[in-house]
Amino acid sequence: MLLVGLVALLVLLAGWSLRSRAASDPFRLEQAVVCLELDDDLKPLRVSDRFPRGTRQVCLWFRYASAREGDGLSVRWFHEGGLIQRETMRLAPGRGTKAFYLLREDGSPLPQGTYQVRLEGNGRSLSVLVFRILP
Repeated sequence: MLLVGLVALLVLLAGWSLRSRAASDPFRLEQAVVCLELDDDLKPLRVSDRFPRGTRQVCLWFRYASAREGDGLSVRWFHEGGLIQRETMRLAPGRGTKAFYLLREDGSPLPQGTYQVRLEGNGRSLSVLVFRILP
């Protein structure tokens, strides 16, 4: 009887722990893509994981939901494993969309190779997107 009581207590505690964790961090990404540009309604165009040589910019577009006041997001761009750009921002509460461009200051084409975009929110990894600029 004591063993059954302990098992029931452990199940209740585990359920409570999972529920409190979900309630304390509801923020989530609904969609994230890399593309070459956005249309007039800020929707992604030419979504891909491979871009041609000579590409001058790549856009990260994402849609989020359930953000609370003060929720933050970090976007880190890597080329061939090395960090090349980092952006951190606060999100508007509720649902929304954001877009960020990777481009060189002088407007020259992005170097060929493999890139990663890592999105982290509230201390946890939300998405890792990988794309290539072809030779």
